[in-house]
Amino acid sequence: MKTALATVSISGTLREKMEAASKAGFQGVEIFENDLTQYSGSPSDVSKMARDLGLEIIALQPFRDMEGNPRDIQKKRIEMLKRKMQVAHELGTNRLLMCCNVQPYASPDRDLCAADLRDLAEIAASEELILGYEALAWGRHIADYDDAWDLVQRADHPSLGINLDTFHMFSRGNTLDCLRDEIPVDKIALVQVADAPIMPRTDYLTYSRHSRCFPGQGDMPVVEFVQVLKDKGFDDYLSHEIFNDEFRSSDPVAKAIDGMRSLIWLDDQTAPKHGIVKDDIDATASIIDVEFIEFAVEGSSGDELIKTLSQLGFAETHKHVSKNVSLMRQGDINLILNKEPRSS
Repeated sequence: MKTALATVSISGTLREKMEAASKAGFQGVEIFENDLTQYSGSPSDVSKMARDLGLEIIALQPFRDMEGNPRDIQKKRIEMLKRKMQVAHELGTNRLLMCCNVQPYASPDRDLCAADLRDLAEIAASEELILGYEALAWGRHIADYDDAWDLVQRADHPSLGINLDTFHMFSRGNTLDCLRDEIPVDKIALVQVADAPIMPRTDYLTYSRHSRCFPGQGDMPVVEFVQVLKDKGFDDYLSHEIFNDEFRSSDPVAKAIDGMRSLIWLDDQTAPKHGIVKDDIDATASIIDVEFIEFAVEGSSGDELIKTLSQLGFAETHKHVSKNVSLMRQGDINLILNKEPRSS
């Protein structure tokens, strides 16, 4: 899979965000519209910057409240989207991300909403663009991704796909059944992976804007999600879309590197396991004891560990004759403290 980062995820100007993504090794970026409007240059300038940095602009986002509106409002939304399609062309991207309607006047009529999406997809097709439709956790009538998939199916247009965002899926307790059993790979327009601590929430908007984090830093089953995608043969971009106050006040390069680390971790967690096959292991073999545990320690963190172990009753009993390695013991428990350079 390829790696991408939404510019909303980190701090800085648009240039600083894109440079950070490039330095961290990302292959693509999603351009958040606010970053674009605050940039002094043109969309074509942004496109050139991306090429110079070795990045692909994979999507322009977000476009909100695009279906189920009163007809006078819907007409204005269509005209707005047409203008944004020209911006997408200047950026050099062929994907636009649309979010479900959250307005109180939105219609619950799914046939009407599907017809609206179909009309928008037809316009996108004439511009050789793809629309990704996403369920927001606080959507007025469409809040779960299986309902978003229902609308995409009803619209039944090759230029319309579903956007999958793990935060919106798992914050509402959605399972992976719909993705596993119903959604084909070629109808997935975009995938965004974010984690978060699981907590009971009714205010999904506040939860979304302040609690997201990179995969592996929260409680959501993002590993299982990526495994399902891999099992289905998905090989497009995995993109981060993280709303987090701490992220937006931190060094963009450091956060981008952390984001890349999390995607590498995700890939490793879902990689095929090679080596010893379980059936090859001698069924009579068993672990009967642990002889020692080794710690690689350095600097102040190492000093703190030694202090803590001493408070727990461990004592340093032996030292290696030529290496900076010692043994701490308490009863039958043996801890090796390896202070050699680069031991970690």
